[in-house]
Amino acid sequence: MDLRTYIDSVKHLVPDRLLEVNDKHDIHLEICAMIADLEKRKQETMVLFSKIDNLSGEPSEFPLLMNVFASRAACALALGLSPEHAGRELMIEFQAREARREQPVVVGAADAPVKQVKMDANLYLLPVLTHHVADRGPYLTMTWCARDPDTGVYNSSFHRCYVRDPNHLVMFFERRHLWDYYARAEERGEALPVACVVGHHPAYYLGNCILNGIADDEYESIGGLMGEPLRLVPSETFGEELLVPADAEMIIEGRVLPHQREMEGPFGDFTGLYGPAGESPVVEVMAVTHRRDAWCMDILAGHRDHRLLGAVPKEGSIYRKIQAVVPTVRSVC
Repeated sequence: MDLRTYIDSVKHLVPDRLLEVNDKHDIHLEICAMIADLEKRKQETMVLFSKIDNLSGEPSEFPLLMNVFASRAACALALGLSPEHAGRELMIEFQAREARREQPVVVGAADAPVKQVKMDANLYLLPVLTHHVADRGPYLTMTWCARDPDTGVYNSSFHRCYVRDPNHLVMFFERRHLWDYYARAEERGEALPVACVVGHHPAYYLGNCILNGIADDEYESIGGLMGEPLRLVPSETFGEELLVPADAEMIIEGRVLPHQREMEGPFGDFTGLYGPAGESPVVEVMAVTHRRDAWCMDILAGHRDHRLLGAVPKEGSIYRKIQAVVPTVRSVC
């Protein structure tokens, strides 16, 4: 499963849910304003912007896909359900899958589409958006994966990252699993290897939102949600020390540097308000690999795309817990 198989299913089953925009739009605020306007008009269309610039102001090699999680129907398709099953059936299906585990499989670089091209480790070659007027600057909003430095299990989770310069990001951490990994590495004076997954099947990202414990391997739970083992490949920079999704569109590899902090924020986030500025750890970008015809993805934080991505996985968990006490519960929103 990858982003292309999902887009094929969308084109086949609900072609009106994908809008391809071929005239030029600005990655600085304009694209996000257009997505916000769709939300105001209650239009839940995914949008592929094919004519945009990168952060250097040159035409981007990579189209940008937005609004992937803006409808429950799209989330249902991600789990192999028909769009008509986007209500209670989606919640029940998520509940049934969230406890499943699939051991990932490791493939060689020749069998990993994300290894087809190794480009310069230069973030300014990418179409990274500035989302809101008061944001500090352009931000990556996709998921990051890392390996527990002591147990070897994998975490995969969403973290906003401010693009400080072509080779550095500043990562905002909630004090959860990835922060714990980093804190332990930092105590030893070590950098933490990480990788950003910029484009994959939507089920991959929904799997990032399952409420796991720190001892759970999230590559296994993502595979359980996807219904097949997640294919992994050794990273360019760290080899088998950090395995990354082989079927991703793009992987940005880096290391979170110990004892280095830079200012990050403000950024318009989940609450619909700006998160304040503060000091956060610095990520040094080491390598970028991608498919030959890669698409980038982005999530407009604080809007419907973001809210449903968080809500759909949690509804199944909440439903299961309530059902244990109140068996007649019908649904959860």
